[in-house]
Amino acid sequence: MSQVKRIFLFSSFVAGTKYVSNAEELKHQRKNGELVLFYHESDNKFDLSAVQIQTLKKERIGYLPREDNIVVCRLLKAGKKITGIIEDVESKTRWNKIQIGVYLEEEM
Repeated sequence: MSQVKRIFLFSSFVAGTKYVSNAEELKHQRKNGELVLFYHESDNKFDLSAVQIQTLKKERIGYLPREDNIVVCRLLKAGKKITGIIEDVESKTRWNKIQIGVYLEEEM
């Protein structure tokens, strides 16, 4: 059984949290230290490099901001596994501010 090495890439935040259909419900479920997954959304009509962020239960919580998504998109297209760890959750009036660390996972 191989081990996974997590390589820190950068910190960012989750964009578009106010557009998630069940945002109110999801905000109470987000915890610091929670692992999230990244998926390239190739059919996104607004951004060809869009990277969707999901929980381990496949619930969409938002997107990686446009200014941070190009490198992650290219790594995902190259078959690399990119994950995130929630660093901080702050509930705002109409949206959730979720800070995340972005990591490249390498098998050892």
